[in-house]
Amino acid sequence: MSNGRHTLRAFEPLGRIDEAIIDELRHNVRHLQKLASLVHLSQRPCQQRVRKLDKTRGERKTALLTE
Repeated sequence: MSNGRHTLRAFEPLGRIDEAIIDELRHNVRHLQKLASLVHLSQRPCQQRVRKLDKTRGERKTALLTE
């Protein structure tokens, strides 16, 4: 939290939506539109969460996500 923006840290518990994103990625969902639909988000917020998870949690499978 150095610049006033909240960032997800590795030790913070995941929220329901983040857990759902990870679960769907583990089931090989690779298209952003489908993933967003499955977790009940629009594409932009879904993509932002995927990037945050990739950066903070090391969910490397997310790098394969396509639009």
